Amino acid sequence: MYALYDFGFGEGAIGGKIVEGYSQGTRVAEMAAAYLEDPYSIRDKYIVDDSYNRYKFDYMAMQKYDLSINALPETSIIINRPTSFYEKHKMLVNVSLITFFLLIIYVVILRLQIASQTIKNY
Repeated sequence: MYALYDFGFGEGAIGGKIVEGYSQGTRVAEMAAAYLEDPYSIRDKYIVDDSYNRYKFDYMAMQKYDLSINALPETSIIINRPTSFYEKHKMLVNVSLITFFLLIIYVVILRLQIASQTIKNY
């Protein structure tokens, strides 16, 4: 139901604070590089903590168990979330909106020209 590690995550588990192999490897590489530079200062620089572990949750599993996304920590990563129409068609929507507003501006300018010509004719 809950996951501890990133392998196998997304196959039915809800999620949790996930230990990721990639981030743990990054952390160890940083520690190794610091050790090679100065072997005596590594104890001061690196305290073992879980800052490299992240909250990850599966949207589909949360829906299955009727859990609210609003209760999750702000920094949570949510996988399998359905994409909105705007996210799928962002370019089309943006171009359509810009075109629509440009056409409205064009119509307003034409109306002003027609109004000024009718005033000149009278």
